[in-house]
Amino acid sequence: MVSAAESVMILVPPFTLPNGLSFSGGRVSEDIEYLNTGKRAYELSVGSMAHADQAALYQLGLVVKMGVDVKVPQEAKDAALRHYNTVNSDSHKGHGNWNSDAIDYEMKAAVLPGTLLGEGYEVVAWIKRPRWVLRGGIHVPEAGSDSDVIYVAMPPNGYGIPTNDGLRDPRTGWHFATTPDRSKAVDLLGKSFAQHMDDQAAVRKLAENEVSYSYRRPTGSGKGVVSRGFPLNDLGPFYELARWYGDRRARDLGAFPFRSLESKKK
Repeated sequence: MVSAAESVMILVPPFTLPNGLSFSGGRVSEDIEYLNTGKRAYELSVGSMAHADQAALYQLGLVVKMGVDVKVPQEAKDAALRHYNTVNSDSHKGHGNWNSDAIDYEMKAAVLPGTLLGEGYEVVAWIKRPRWVLRGGIHVPEAGSDSDVIYVAMPPNGYGIPTNDGLRDPRTGWHFATTPDRSKAVDLLGKSFAQHMDDQAAVRKLAENEVSYSYRRPTGSGKGVVSRGFPLNDLGPFYELARWYGDRRARDLGAFPFRSLESKKK
């Protein structure tokens, strides 16, 4: 993998997809950086893409690959396709990246009276752009001046499936809904692809390739940093996890550094 000094940063203008996923705009590394450095999760997550930004970038790349025309800048389409191809390349199989997000499974979220949660759903505190603080010898995420805290209902662990609201929550980029049945997930994802593709064999193959798994910890289990893996097997090209602590060292997880348009102006 390339080093930070050698990395190519691609300018991606802001865009919003019809399903609500959006990219905030900025420069993104063309390749995964900082692999096999021995750095801990919190060190790599700082300055990386937020999970929602990466979900939007990947989704646009998929849409472009499918030949679906969306009203976004051509520069965004080109960059998204490059990101999509990076994730799905054989050279990146088994790798992945940390995101600039964390989940505090200990924070108590107020659930409004009358709110109905689906079976297995739990409300957690999602922290975008967290501040990492050393407490008791462990780096834990907290909400800093640049952070956003979002209380979200996350589905149980399983394969992501489309809903009436889309596949992923625009606020976090996480799957709206899941199923433990991979075949069911492939069927449902294929039906959504079939709205834009005529070749049913191609639809099935794409659905088989794109179905991805989501894994989170239960509430009350501490604090975890968000990451995405590219196993390119039954877990899919975007295996999303909110599992490990900030001091975790993962041999095959690096970062996609991100420089926002706002920070460039400062």
